[in-house]
Amino acid sequence: VIEYRKEHGFDPSRTRSTPLANWLKYNRNLYDGTRFTKKENLTPEHWKIFEDSGLLKRLPPPRRPPSPQKEEATWMKNLKAVIEYRKEYGFDPRMKESCSDPRSKKSSGLYRWLNLQRNLYAGKVPAQHRDYRVFTPKKRKIFEDSGLVKKLVETFPRKKAYPVVAHPVDGKLITVPRRLDVLLGTTKQETEHVGNVRCKLMVEMNYDRYEQAGRSRGAKIDLKNAIIEAVYQSNGRFLKKYQPPKGSQSSKLPDSWIEVDSVVAGRKVINFFQKHKKRLDLACQNGVAPASSDPNSLKRKIEQLEEESDEGDLTVDGDNGEVDGDDGEDIQGNNDDDDSAGAGIIIAV
Repeated sequence: VIEYRKEHGFDPSRTRSTPLANWLKYNRNLYDGTRFTKKENLTPEHWKIFEDSGLLKRLPPPRRPPSPQKEEATWMKNLKAVIEYRKEYGFDPRMKESCSDPRSKKSSGLYRWLNLQRNLYAGKVPAQHRDYRVFTPKKRKIFEDSGLVKKLVETFPRKKAYPVVAHPVDGKLITVPRRLDVLLGTTKQETEHVGNVRCKLMVEMNYDRYEQAGRSRGAKIDLKNAIIEAVYQSNGRFLKKYQPPKGSQSSKLPDSWIEVDSVVAGRKVINFFQKHKKRLDLACQNGVAPASSDPNSLKRKIEQLEEESDEGDLTVDGDNGEVDGDDGEDIQGNNDDDDSAGAGIIIAV
């Protein structure tokens, strides 16, 4: 085996010298412990000789380059396949699967070939990895004329722009929310607020239409925007708690709120729909009949809720007899305008 390696420069192969190749493989397995026999095994002296001889290091035979004619024919075949692929799909072969490419599983080979050719063209492949894949002037000319140097990336259609409710946001801090404001949050203060309960009842009134929309995103967005507009028309807002920077003086003040735009408000409305769906699914699993969602009964609940909270959200200033509104404005007498707006808008969207 040692003489064979000196003469040829690589290990004996089964195609050229089968006995030597079998003996070398057998002793390597004995040395590695992957093969055990009762009759014979390598002794420590054999291990020492085997290690000093250098037979542990494998010397594979050199790779035989194909004939120039065969290599050129294969190169041209791959080139034509990539050109046809780009004409059919409009982008380069992909390594991963694509919905717009039904042959994506078979195009990984073309992807690797094209990537290698571009690296050879740019000279980014080291000399020891080039082997016979030398970019001749003829190949360079054909590669440039084919237009494969420039990458064609798959372009996806832009998402459809859905309408958004236009509502100006002033960005001022609010100390006390109004009755019909919708508060973002999950604490008891937000969930039991009159505006949140009112918005939930509006969602419950229109839940059947939400389910009928199914996978129609446009119909669901129109329904969501209608509920948002109903809140805005009743002098309500969507508020979230203001979080002042750490160390600022405003962090020592009581909790304050800030108005959010209609995009964030839409997420809150969709969250109401999703939570209502979960409640209905849980009731069905437990065998409990869901509560009635008759629009008339829901409307009566909302009106009753507004009447009960009419006096709770207003404070009387004893010095001048004026009534302070929720947003800091002074309102003379009672809040009739706010009541009319709130009661008139609570209808099925």
